[in-house]
Amino acid sequence: MTFPAEPPGESPKKRPYLFLLIIAVFLVYGNAFFNGLSRDDMAIFQALQSVPPSNNFLELCHKLETVLESFHQSGFWRPLTYVSFVIDQKIWGPDPFGFHATNIFLHAGVVVVLFMLCARLLASAHLGFMIALLYAIHPVHFEAVGLIHNRSDILCLFFLLSSLYGLDAYSRKKGRVLLSEEIPNVWYFVGS
Repeated sequence: MTFPAEPPGESPKKRPYLFLLIIAVFLVYGNAFFNGLSRDDMAIFQALQSVPPSNNFLELCHKLETVLESFHQSGFWRPLTYVSFVIDQKIWGPDPFGFHATNIFLHAGVVVVLFMLCARLLASAHLGFMIALLYAIHPVHFEAVGLIHNRSDILCLFFLLSSLYGLDAYSRKKGRVLLSEEIPNVWYFVGS
């Protein structure tokens, strides 16, 4: 069973859905722009202030990890998350507004990739929209979006969904529909 990479004229049909999803994310989580810092977020800000400036991102991440471990806030090595904190610090300075903005934009990115993946796998932009909208506005995501220190959850899902989307695009390009043939298994995976 073979399918084209994307049916002709499919992308313009998805644009209104994408617009509505992004608006929904900003309506639901827009108040997080003005959140202050939680206790765990304060530890990250203190760690960022105590890390000496450097142009080597891996060195910065390692120093940040060392400082965070001293606060007993992190026992995990998550360099991408720490790099994102360092980049936010360089762009926004010590203002939490920018850190919250990054989390909201990342969540919007996850919602867009989820929509694109579901619309492709289910061959229905409407169903993909409904699934992505439910994910976008569900209150269980408040901690991941509204608290700066939970950014690793958003980043993890963004790269997981992007990888699945890329795998599906590649398999369709090769004439196979790898993920679509395995939809029950994919949904068991997503459900777990």
